[in-house]
Amino acid sequence: MPLSFSGRAAGRLRPLILLTFVAACSQSAPSAATPDVADPAAPSAGATLRFDDPATLLARPSTDVALTLFATPGVTHATLTLVGAYEDASLSASEIVLLGSTGSTTLRTPSVAATFMIRASSPGVPDVVRRVSVSADGFATLRITPSYSGARIVNPFVASTFVHATCSSLLLTAPVTDGALVESGGVTGPIVIEGVPAVGQVAVMVRSAHYASGCTDLDDLVPMATRELSVNVYDLPLALTGSYATTFTFEPEGDGATAWQAMVDDAAAKAANAFASAAEADDAKTLIDAIRNRAVPAANRSQVDTTRTTGQWDSKAAAWLHARLPSLHDRAAAWLAKGRPGIVGPLTATLAPAATKGRATVTPLLFAGLPASTVNLTADDAFDWTADSEDTVHLSGGIRFVPSAVLAGASDAAAAQSSPASTTAGAANASKIDCTGLATALVGAGVAYPQCAAACLALHCANAVAALWSDAAAASPALHLTM
Repeated sequence: MPLSFSGRAAGRLRPLILLTFVAACSQSAPSAATPDVADPAAPSAGATLRFDDPATLLARPSTDVALTLFATPGVTHATLTLVGAYEDASLSASEIVLLGSTGSTTLRTPSVAATFMIRASSPGVPDVVRRVSVSADGFATLRITPSYSGARIVNPFVASTFVHATCSSLLLTAPVTDGALVESGGVTGPIVIEGVPAVGQVAVMVRSAHYASGCTDLDDLVPMATRELSVNVYDLPLALTGSYATTFTFEPEGDGATAWQAMVDDAAAKAANAFASAAEADDAKTLIDAIRNRAVPAANRSQVDTTRTTGQWDSKAAAWLHARLPSLHDRAAAWLAKGRPGIVGPLTATLAPAATKGRATVTPLLFAGLPASTVNLTADDAFDWTADSEDTVHLSGGIRFVPSAVLAGASDAAAAQSSPASTTAGAANASKIDCTGLATALVGAGVAYPQCAAACLALHCANAVAALWSDAAAASPALHLTM
């Protein structure tokens, strides 16, 4: 039966994650590939395009406006593209030959008020844009003051306008990109946008990167006048568009805590019994069998059987171990008990979008500080996920793990802390029973098998104890934990 209980699984974005998120959502200009062989016709480094006037083009509807494009030497042609809500606007030519680094075309403005951009591009040259604002009733200026009271560290705000639109209509086309008339600032003073068409409906959107946003509707702009306005900006929930290193707290509560405790008790008992029998009288046979079957090369085992009998290994090992109580079982149980406090802790995982909206893939990395691979920890194929504007991620799904492996891993950590020379509880047990001394007691100046004297047998003893500890780690069946 899968173990299921309610716990808390909430991840808060750390600054590193926020930076990753911003980078994942930002847009960068396309970069040109560097040719392997010099092309005499390619533009030189630093080549540029520019319009004859960088200012926003203000025009009336259904008029023809001449556009001139300049380029640095070596740029021979350019492509012009209308971008945004350009309505029925058109260009007389979209492909321009730049004779003497100059070319021209004619823009036919749309028949209705609009704001859009004209982008000029050429291979190997950064794009350049010119904004266009069209209105039959004149243009207004906006002075926008962002109002933000959230907890995030905001970048300079970006404000843009959308004509014939409302904030509600923009939400229907999410994600929303900036409008053609866009300016940044707002940290130390208002953001000023000039040339806004004085039409019946204008939506003003303000954002900080892509994690805080606000919008205000305007319907009474006056031509040739300046409008002061404040736009409330609110934190946006995390949009799962990239891969995130995330830490989740895990704290079983109520019945879940009781079930967790019972699971740990069962795992500890199974692990100790897998390491060695509870009967101390079995210790010598358990250890010698492990040396023979788990450490000695198969080709040498028959020789070890002979040496074991003639050298009375079992009785010598029994006397050696009895003089060094507690028993193997009780030593394992003691280390497992020391590991118990370390088996509840944060889950560190990589969070990424799944193929289905509202679902996420979770790749466990660490649980309670232990590597997921060490404790055989895996996650369901996909989790249900939501995120709120306070940067808290809520996940619902399950993880599979081997309780005894988690307990053994925590015991290893406790052993390493108690004795830096012991990297695992198995190594600590090998040290406590003194494999070096035991090997000398078994073979003296002789050998266990050809070319395997006491030092070699001591290493086999330590490896055998490590193998028994691996059995302890794998003792309990995998369980499914629902979060």
